[in-house]
Amino acid sequence: MPAGAVSNLVRYARIDNLAPGASPVYTQVTPNPVTSPATIATNIPDGQYIIQSTPVYPDGRTCTPTVYTTPACPGLTSISATIQSGVLVVTYLAPAGITNVIITVGYPNGGSFQQMYVNTGNPISIALPAGVYGNYTVNGQSVCDPTSGFYSAPSSTVTVAFGQPISGTYYLGNTLGAVCAAAPTTLYSAGVPIPGSKLYQDEAMTTPIVGYSLVMYQGIIYNLSSTQGILGADSGQSCTPTVLARNALSFLTFSAITGITGFTYTPVSGSFSQSGSHSAFTGAISVTVSGTVPGSPSFSITLYQNGVAIDCIPYVAGTYINQVLTFGSFTFLETDIISIDSGTGGCP
Repeated sequence: MPAGAVSNLVRYARIDNLAPGASPVYTQVTPNPVTSPATIATNIPDGQYIIQSTPVYPDGRTCTPTVYTTPACPGLTSISATIQSGVLVVTYLAPAGITNVIITVGYPNGGSFQQMYVNTGNPISIALPAGVYGNYTVNGQSVCDPTSGFYSAPSSTVTVAFGQPISGTYYLGNTLGAVCAAAPTTLYSAGVPIPGSKLYQDEAMTTPIVGYSLVMYQGIIYNLSSTQGILGADSGQSCTPTVLARNALSFLTFSAITGITGFTYTPVSGSFSQSGSHSAFTGAISVTVSGTVPGSPSFSITLYQNGVAIDCIPYVAGTYINQVLTFGSFTFLETDIISIDSGTGGCP
């Protein structure tokens, strides 16, 4: 207390839990402390406080208050987030001594989620709401006292994009030959697939495709993580054959494939896989089939251009005798990959 002062006007207010734009609400200490140091309050909630002390003199002079602010709850040292198989994984680092943390997630649709977690130091996994796609925001807070609500200021905000599932037709394999001869497979990605995207077997994007090191999509053969299903860079390889014809139905025989300029089909009884090349052309491709198609399950023959289905003809149950099935007319460049796939399943 300054020399000559007879007491101090002291007041304090908690400031860590103020709403944005709100002013502190002060508590006046009574009676005025007359010694220093002095205990001005007991059993108050843990938090950050601002304290003002103004000396009182016998002559009534006006004095400027001395202001002191107690330490704030220290914030998180770092925070990051990724989305893995529809789950938000938050990685953070909290200061020593922090027993709990709060994670706040902002949804693309304007909603939010907030929860307090025990600080184990391990990443926190948070399930995302079904069908909500776009940019998620994430921030975190240290919790110094969960009982009084003594929290740090929010950390910097991390934004994580979560794209809507997009299906595509892919050809998988571990060698160039296997990819070029592979049957089409429907896979899913979060948004348009680019290097770094993860490919999934299911639309919910919970099961990555694993076990393959190469994948062809829209005519380009990419490297593929065989353990995580992450699309890599263009491998620089290409299928030498630009025509891939496959019949997986043993009860059907293809006696002819016509309309592909530069490609000659060798008739084979039952199921087969043949490849070749073609020139640039515009026209309709036809196949001539014989055999008896069962009533179930569904069967079809699909025409692909660079891995994208452009036409499909369902097989009708019954007997085919040199039945000519003709796709629509399309334009093909010499570098386009034409695939004809006859197998189980309806048209895509």
